[in-house]
Amino acid sequence: MKYKNKSYISLAYDLVRDIISKEACYIDKYGVFPNKSMDCLRESGLLGILIPEEFGGLGGDILEFTKITEIISRGCSSTGTLYMFHNQVVQRILDFGTDNQKHILLPKMAKGLILGASSWSELLAGADKKNLKTTARLYNDQIILNGNKAYCTGAGEADIYTILVRSNEDKPNEQSFVIVEKDRNGITFGESWDGMGLRGTSTKEIFCKECIVPFKNLLGGLGKGKEIMKRNRQTAIHPGIVGLGICKSALDVARKLLIKKPNIWEYQNTRFVISNLVILTNSVEALIYRAADLANKNSPEAEFVVLEAKVISAEVAEKVTNEVLQLSGAKGYSQFSKISRLYRDAKAIGLMGPTTELCKEFIAGRWNIKGGDLLC
Repeated sequence: MKYKNKSYISLAYDLVRDIISKEACYIDKYGVFPNKSMDCLRESGLLGILIPEEFGGLGGDILEFTKITEIISRGCSSTGTLYMFHNQVVQRILDFGTDNQKHILLPKMAKGLILGASSWSELLAGADKKNLKTTARLYNDQIILNGNKAYCTGAGEADIYTILVRSNEDKPNEQSFVIVEKDRNGITFGESWDGMGLRGTSTKEIFCKECIVPFKNLLGGLGKGKEIMKRNRQTAIHPGIVGLGICKSALDVARKLLIKKPNIWEYQNTRFVISNLVILTNSVEALIYRAADLANKNSPEAEFVVLEAKVISAEVAEKVTNEVLQLSGAKGYSQFSKISRLYRDAKAIGLMGPTTELCKEFIAGRWNIKGGDLLC
């Protein structure tokens, strides 16, 4: 391909400029999956950024993944979200997969032959996983899945799903992850969710009815669901990175607006607004990359910095896009303007797991309110 012999970062910038950003408006308007963008990520090898070279990947680290996700998200939040969740599944297999799972799945994921997706939530069990209803019944060397999952990003388009289930009918807190292939009998997908933002993510319900998978598809062992979710918080692979990309893209909208209308810059209020948005965006960036660095070092502190980064990214993305939309006036309020799309996309960051509220619960749990040092 014409992008060969470039660094991963330069490659991502080129793909965003030539393909991803050009498709973003179309997929938002029509709510369709970003096929061209995902194809170019497959062909470039960037879907294998976290996969070690021994499995055919690029052998990159969390910092490189974070930068690439941020760049992609600046071009298209939907594509960045799909890319982020694919790599969550990759990391989950690297951390908890058996040798057999790694050797079968990772080479194909590195080549883009397999796109990964994650399915945690249900209609009555979003952040509250105690109400999880989807069950896994063990029978000989098989697992039989029954239940419905909701709001799965990439549903129907991804090739494998790591699905969170109750693995003990009598113990709601005993949960496990099962790898389910798209073409398994008993798994079907609902209609695309018509969300206000992230309209290209193919977000749908998943229905499992007597869906039989082999026991070898269990990820990490029975009852390891909570451990896997905790590890997910430690790896710094989270929607907050997409939020950072949204912030930077919104500032780019503001910059282009001010070039066209330099008289707006003469108002002190405009200068103060932009200065504040730049400071906030740089603060988000600093915390996200600190989290990525700690995750790279496998630091126990990573989990809480990741949660903090997720919260600030969600909240700042909403503020930045709102302020730039206000600055843009009626043109920005147009349904399919770029800043309108970014404004709608930004709202989703705080809703994706862990939600902003759940992140704050975890963060608050780290405080010692009875005295002693404040951990922060």
